[in-house]
Amino acid sequence: MVTSTRSVVASFVILVVAAAATPLLWRAAFSLRGPQAVGTPSYLPSVEESRVRLPFEPGPILDLQYWNPKIVVIGDSMAGRVDPQRLGELVEGAVVPVLRAATGSGYWYLVFKNYVVASGVTPDRTLIFFRDTNLTDLMFRLLEEHREELDTVAAAEEPELDARLAARLSGPWYRFHAALDRAYAMERTRSWLEPAFLAWPARVIVGKRGTARLQRTANERFNLEHLRPMPLSDMSVVSDNDADFHANVEMSVLPLLMSLAREHGLKLCFVRVQRRAADGGLRPESPALVRYMRDLRAYIEREGGELIDDQHDADVAALPYDDLDHVAREGWVRYTDILARKLKALPR
Repeated sequence: MVTSTRSVVASFVILVVAAAATPLLWRAAFSLRGPQAVGTPSYLPSVEESRVRLPFEPGPILDLQYWNPKIVVIGDSMAGRVDPQRLGELVEGAVVPVLRAATGSGYWYLVFKNYVVASGVTPDRTLIFFRDTNLTDLMFRLLEEHREELDTVAAAEEPELDARLAARLSGPWYRFHAALDRAYAMERTRSWLEPAFLAWPARVIVGKRGTARLQRTANERFNLEHLRPMPLSDMSVVSDNDADFHANVEMSVLPLLMSLAREHGLKLCFVRVQRRAADGGLRPESPALVRYMRDLRAYIEREGGELIDDQHDADVAALPYDDLDHVAREGWVRYTDILARKLKALPR
């Protein structure tokens, strides 16, 4: 009986060791068949050692230098409500938007640092659009499937952003995940295999030659404009933990943004967009969120920035919306007029 039990235990241990060791074979696979760029060091070493990354896109720097804008607009799809031509007419100067849908504060920080500051331009204001607690929620749209968007605006090294990320990921689960990635090269494996798996259905349907055309057609059919309207917002209700400003601000990019703006003599103006309830009325705010916005405003203004809060604006509420927080295209010019009026009213 004892021998039988020992045999079962030994078999279980062997199975566990084999299961843990098998993924290590990917390292051999990388050396034989993996992509050449697989060893590129990460600009976020807190979460990964290396992986295949998209190249930095320098085009917006050239655009900024060419237009020498009076206003720069940064954000995700929320900032798409600004009509650049109309705003340019109202402020009597060029307006340059640098937008990317489904991004967060980490992306916006890198846009400001690596595009606006790096270009050498000195706009009167840089507007950053955000929802509720986005500015202090570093993890919102930063990792996993959003990593490639970050690649295009990141330098070879981003030590300030990585330091914030390291502080944010100090919990045991994130340390465990980082250890697994170092041992098994999970991110590198995903970046190598995922494109092949995604392209396989297209090859089955239309063959190898038609794959690119089918993927291009699918991307055009399912882009952001075609996916609107949506019945619900793509950001959930803010939790009270997220709405603790003082607990989150030092692990966010907000201090980095304010420091950069002061260092280079630039003015940052943050615009909080209006979010609605399911019935189309204004979404009620918890006491924690009310305190958060009070503390956020005090911090931004103390650090030399500006805050425009659209949440309780009746004129903004009267605009047509596609969903709970995206202003419909036919309302963009009207929204821009409202925004220009608010900008003019800000103290100089």
